[in-house]
Amino acid sequence: MRPSKRLISDRSVVAVLVAVAVAGLAFDNGGYGDVAVAILAIATWAGAGACAWVLRPEPPTRPVVLAAAALTGLLLLSVASMAWANDAGRAFAASERVAAYLGLFLLAVVTLPRSGPRPWLTGLAAGIAIVGAAALASRCDPALFGGGDRFLYASLPSAAGRLSYPVGYWNGLAAILAIGVVLSVWLSEAAQTLLARCFGVALMPAAWLAIYLTSSRAGFAAAILGGLVVVGLGRNRASRAVGAGIGGLGGIALIALARGSSGFLAGADTAAARHYGLAVAAATLAVGLLAGVLRRVAEGRVAPDAMRLDRRLLAVLAVLAGLVAFVAADPATQLHEFERPDFSAPGLTAGQRPLLSASGSGRFQFWTAAVDAWESSPVHGVGAGNYELYWNAHPGGPVAIRNAHSLYLETLAELGPAGLALLLLFLLAAPVALWPRLRDRGSDELAVAAALLLAGLVSAAVEWTWQIPAALAPVIVGIAVLATAGPARERARVRSLGSRAAVAALVVLGWAVVWSGVVVLVSERSLADSRAAVDRGDLVAAAADARRAASLEPFSADPQIQLALVELDAKQTAPAQAAAARAVDLASGDWRTWFVSLEVAGVARDQGRIHASLAELRSLLPVPLGSLVRG
Repeated sequence: MRPSKRLISDRSVVAVLVAVAVAGLAFDNGGYGDVAVAILAIATWAGAGACAWVLRPEPPTRPVVLAAAALTGLLLLSVASMAWANDAGRAFAASERVAAYLGLFLLAVVTLPRSGPRPWLTGLAAGIAIVGAAALASRCDPALFGGGDRFLYASLPSAAGRLSYPVGYWNGLAAILAIGVVLSVWLSEAAQTLLARCFGVALMPAAWLAIYLTSSRAGFAAAILGGLVVVGLGRNRASRAVGAGIGGLGGIALIALARGSSGFLAGADTAAARHYGLAVAAATLAVGLLAGVLRRVAEGRVAPDAMRLDRRLLAVLAVLAGLVAFVAADPATQLHEFERPDFSAPGLTAGQRPLLSASGSGRFQFWTAAVDAWESSPVHGVGAGNYELYWNAHPGGPVAIRNAHSLYLETLAELGPAGLALLLLFLLAAPVALWPRLRDRGSDELAVAAALLLAGLVSAAVEWTWQIPAALAPVIVGIAVLATAGPARERARVRSLGSRAAVAALVVLGWAVVWSGVVVLVSERSLADSRAAVDRGDLVAAAADARRAASLEPFSADPQIQLALVELDAKQTAPAQAAAARAVDLASGDWRTWFVSLEVAGVARDQGRIHASLAELRSLLPVPLGSLVRG
């Protein structure tokens, strides 16, 4: 009797799970919140442990060991920084994010040898395609998805017109879409069926339009550079270049159409903008279909060696082109423009800021503050997650920010040279080890993995995509694909390096990560319950919930802030003063603790405390005091 074929293969399950995970993270504000990070940490570590138990993977390659050791070191250093950080609660939250990324890396390296890279890459492409479709739909019809970006524009006028839904941050969405472009270029030639190859090309025009609507220069740069790497390192460069060219021309056509309505570009919720949005939606579908048809026509008509050129000649031409562009750009003027403070760019909507503008939107000031923060503590930095506090005390402009808009400089500021070295080792160990194979175009999967990494490195250099798991997860998968591609002889060497001790250490670390993730979930739930109890007038329950959160995270100022506010509403001045004092002790560099201390002192009519709190509050606020509103 012949065995029946399975309707759904293991690889299909992997692809679906990856697609759902990526889309789910993106729709949850990119996974930015503490709850989303905790869930990701628990899920990835539990999944990695379960898969390792069932699959019994072979000993890891040397790049896997180096990358995992580097990220583990970064995690331990982040946890250790709780001892010297001004706000240990922020350091704990930053450590949880690193733990989630380590769990994702381990999950990938455990399952990749069994499933192969293709299901992971296909799942990433599918998930990002869903995100891109939702983003464009929210612009074409602003009434969809609860209003899309309208609430963001109301709270942050400088973001008006910049497509951000569902991630909540335009540059974060652009970073995700750039990776989608890279994967689409790969699918346009490497997909196993002709229909899938045509579909890969059909996705590109919409992705380019969505990136344009974010008005993200970093997004365009990441997509272009990543696409060039996929084409240059792939086996059939000519066919892949044709697919990328068709998709790019389709994107240019859609961008030209979108520029025909200022209301559409601004994301206005008017009848005219909605009408034009429907026209753009129809055109997007039509252009995508046409791009797929053109890819079908081009199938088999491009010779595999049509782009076979001498690499040294290409390198010389690239260097010459770079020098010409550098001189033509007038670097002195461009540098001056970059250094000029420009934090909000009021009145500019998507498409109105030139993509070649040298304006840094305040990044020069953000980066300068990061370097200054490192110089203030050159050995170990100011502590994980504590860059915001340094900026608040030493602002380079009247703006409140949380991140330095550069992963590398922020890591240097928060964890010192050791932290930066560990981060770079994690990011670069695998591609450096695999460079000979990449150079010889040995695998299409390795080529796209390298392109994902490059796109992620570009975005992380000028944005805070490290804090957005939906944007960083594909980069980690790319690193895992490269790391697991080491030769078999390296696995035998690793086998003799104390693998049992390493496994035992990972098991202990995994239990610690899962435990800490549960602590975060329960603590955040308790704080949410406390706020809900305040809204319904049950101050006794609100205080109990706040105390529960404080007992779970005694190092965090947030539960103490909530407890102080609850006790203040209950007219319990003495307990409110005690909670406010504990909050200040836990995070004396956080203006919020001094703001609550000022409120409590005002009710208690403690003049000395009022003056002291007010002085500290003013010294830690990068914005005018009158802009603060409790709520």
